[in-house]
Amino acid sequence: LLLHDKHIKVELLPAWLEGRSKRTLELVNDILVLAFCLIFLTAVTVTAFHFTQQWRDEGQQLRMQGISLMGIMAELAEYAIYTSDKQQLDHMLESVSTDPEVAFVSVQDVRGQVLSERRFLPALAEASLPPMAANAASTAAGEISTRELVLDGRRYIELVAPVTKPRASAQVFAGGVADH
Repeated sequence: LLLHDKHIKVELLPAWLEGRSKRTLELVNDILVLAFCLIFLTAVTVTAFHFTQQWRDEGQQLRMQGISLMGIMAELAEYAIYTSDKQQLDHMLESVSTDPEVAFVSVQDVRGQVLSERRFLPALAEASLPPMAANAASTAAGEISTRELVLDGRRYIELVAPVTKPRASAQVFAGGVADH
């Protein structure tokens, strides 16, 4: 900004560009626009990568939390099933209701008959749950099978763990966690 005889003269160009041709000015302008676009594209790419990574990590954390819970619940359910104590089984399933990630829990026999079931999300109160995967009943002792379900437009991770060794009378414990 220069003051000269009470007139204000504003210089918009750096000193090294004074007296340059119009083509040179257009070229400098194009380079500046390209640099801005590259910076913007880099910022968008880094942000998208960050959100994708966070979404994937949350999904894996949810799956691992569900697997841990299923292992414990399968062990706890064994005695209640062995003694046919439905009240203890119901109490055990109800104790899971404090976990906001758990959508439903179900104890079923190998034929898919429900021994006890709890649904914790209002969206699942009236929904019919799909049958367990055919290979879930043959899951080896100590292993947990998983699959993803979509019910009423919402994604869930279904986890199935055998309560006793797989045989004709084996019981299975199934549960689902909401994938937000």
